[in-house]
Amino acid sequence: MSIQKWSGIAAIIEACTYIFGFILFFGVLDATEYDAPERYL
Repeated sequence: MSIQKWSGIAAIIEACTYIFGFILFFGVLDATEYDAPERYL
C-alpha cells in the first residue's frame, strides 16, 4: 500500500477516535448533573 492509503486509513481511525471520545465524555463521564433547564443559566 502507498503512503497516501495509509494516511487515509490513519485519518479515518483518528476521526473515529475523536467521535468515540466525545460520546464517552459527554454521554458517560460528564458528571455536571445538569438535569433541569434552569441549571443551565
